[in-house]
Amino acid sequence: MSEYVSYRRKVDVVANKMGKPEPLSFIFEYERELDGIPFHGHGGNRIVVEVNDSGVVSYLRSWPELLNPQEFDCPLVRIGEAMKIAETATGGSAVTAKLVYYGGRPDLYTHVAEPTWEVECETGDRVFVSALTGKVVQP
Repeated sequence: MSEYVSYRRKVDVVANKMGKPEPLSFIFEYERELDGIPFHGHGGNRIVVEVNDSGVVSYLRSWPELLNPQEFDCPLVRIGEAMKIAETATGGSAVTAKLVYYGGRPDLYTHVAEPTWEVECETGDRVFVSALTGKVVQP
């Protein structure tokens, strides 16, 4: 497995007393993919650190671990089946689907990601269907 972590920096700028722009704070954000498959989930999949001249202002870590690969050593739900399940859940036609690792479900307070189909429907709804069980994870 090959893990890729992306990095993004954002600068909040404010004008000082002389009217010159100066940095208020810097925000560093990290996200990741595993073998080209992105992680998604409740609260996102990221580490965000905000720093100003006084030091660290805030820190957020939502970085679910991957479900033990031995637990999903079985055939995954096929994309077409996942799209039908999403259509049943939303009442609309599925437009696209992509495989993601989904984790951090708020109802289970878990920080474990599992292979999941992210299906977008014509209604604009996004439905997550477990690629292991075929159950809707988040309608």
